[in-house]
Amino acid sequence: MKKVAMIFLAALLLFSCSACGNGSQPSESSEAGTGKILLNGTPVKWDQFPMPTAEAFGLTGEDAAIYNAIAQVYNPKTYSATFSQSPYEVTDLSLPAFEIYEEAEDGEGNTVYYGLFYECDYYDLGSGLEDLNDPEYTLVQSKSPANLTIDAEGNFVSFEQTHESSDDPEGDIRRVCGSMTELADFFWGKTESYPKTPHKVPNLDAGTMAIQYLNYYFAEG
Repeated sequence: MKKVAMIFLAALLLFSCSACGNGSQPSESSEAGTGKILLNGTPVKWDQFPMPTAEAFGLTGEDAAIYNAIAQVYNPKTYSATFSQSPYEVTDLSLPAFEIYEEAEDGEGNTVYYGLFYECDYYDLGSGLEDLNDPEYTLVQSKSPANLTIDAEGNFVSFEQTHESSDDPEGDIRRVCGSMTELADFFWGKTESYPKTPHKVPNLDAGTMAIQYLNYYFAEG
């Protein structure tokens, strides 16, 4: 009798587990132990996109520290206050990049990087993931002069960028460029070229950056 009861209980538990699941969200996959998010045909909402890290783009060393720092400034949660209040299903993704022209050490031993900060917004990306290598979205990309400060251990210290709208755009550029007056002249348009080639982190165009991000965090079901 005990044996029959145990078999019945095991069958009941198996049935209960098979009925469990989340049909309205992507699920965590254990495929090959990757821990990637398994796509199941439903849209990925803005708050289901993982926070980007340097590893997603194969970055190491100084570049990794820079990317992890800018990802604190601009990321999928940047517009959470707006998206969470939207009456519509928001499936947008935001990713950052930083094109560095100059760097200098401040009086406290921190490194300050000067350049152009990219804000890449992939509208409706979460609704166009039938093919991770050919996703569908509308890209809106902006860039602005900025500086980023990181300490000797690679930790984020501070970030400044020019204001989107300003009564003094030239003053804004000179503020974020600090002592890099030649760079400020270039960003303002006083000079047509700059003597140094910038280093972009990550060194990818916006489309490739999205594909690399998607393939790192997601898997097709």
